Formats: sequence, C-alpha cells, structure tokens
Amino acid sequence: TPHISQEHLNKALFCLAKRLSHRSLLNTAFLVFKDLCVEMSPTVISERGYRTYDIDPCMALFIDPQWRTMQDYQDSLTTKYRKRYLKYRRQAKHIERRLLKISLEPSLWEKLYKLHQNILSQASFCPVKYNKHTFHQLQASVGASYETIGYYEGENLVAFNTRWHIQDTLYSHFFGVDRCVSKT
Repeated sequence: TPHISQEHLNKALFCLAKRLSHRSLLNTAFLVFKDLCVEMSPTVISERGYRTYDIDPCMALFIDPQWRTMQDYQDSLTTKYRKRYLKYRRQAKHIERRLLKISLEPSLWEKLYKLHQNILSQASFCPVKYNKHTFHQLQASVGASYETIGYYEGENLVAFNTRWHIQDTLYSHFFGVDRCVSKT
C-alpha cells in the first residue's frame, strides 16, 4: 500500500465531506471520520466549518491472556470493583441470558427498539435515529459475527446487548434496558 501523507489525507477527507454535503441526495447533519485524522488539529477542522466531538464510542473489553475463567477475571479486580461485581452478580442471579435469533423473531423487534430508546433518551449525543428494523437488519447484513444477547426475568425481556466478534476482540455495540427493572 502506498504511503499517503497526513496532509493529503486531510485534504481528501475535507474534499469528500464538501462534495457529500452538496449532494441533494445526502440529507445528513454531520459526517464522522473515526480515527483517520489523528494529526488534524481542532483549528484546522473549525477553519473549514466543522466541529470536533470528544466521544469514545468503542466499548470493548480486552481479555488478558492469563484469564482462563471468570474467577481469574474476578481475582484481577481491585477490592472495590470485586465487591461491586459480586453484589451485581447476586442481584442478577434470577436473570437468564439467551442468544437471540432476532431475524427469526419479529415479535422482538419492537421490544429491542423500546429498550434501546431508554438508553438514547438519556444520551447527551445521539447522531443517528434508529427504527425497530435496525437490529435484525444488522444481524442479516453482518452475519455470524454479529450476535444479540437477551436478558430475561422469567419470560420478560428486560435488557439486551449486541456484539461483534472482530478478530480477537468482542465489541459491544448496541444495548438497551428496562429502567424500571434495572433500578431494583
């Protein structure tokens, strides 16, 4: 792969952003360039009419190679976090975790959407609007590396998270929770 200077990359990205923003078919309020412009200063960005946002949307747990069991993980926690971990494990012992096949279960689409909206309603920054088809469309598009885990209290879905397996990393992508259940 030929090396591209940061200056040329910056110019190309701004050119792309300008062209996209002038296209009548593109109706968007912003463009996201994640991890591409590491050397681009906020001044350079603001001079071109854009703003930066300091967010870290990546939710990943990097697994220590020495962790072979949950006990290994638990032992690696500080006392403060080990106590919290044990407390929440006790409180959640009645919660059952299930792998969901949402593409095969249309009855779940609205429930997942509502649980996710509980999270978005409290977010300070939410660039995208989702609908009840988002999660099953993602699962259909991405395939086997994309999973949805449901958390049930009896037969009631009270929370979920989606995750992607990419190489050796498991990324948590979307999640939702029933706020009434999570406070108990």
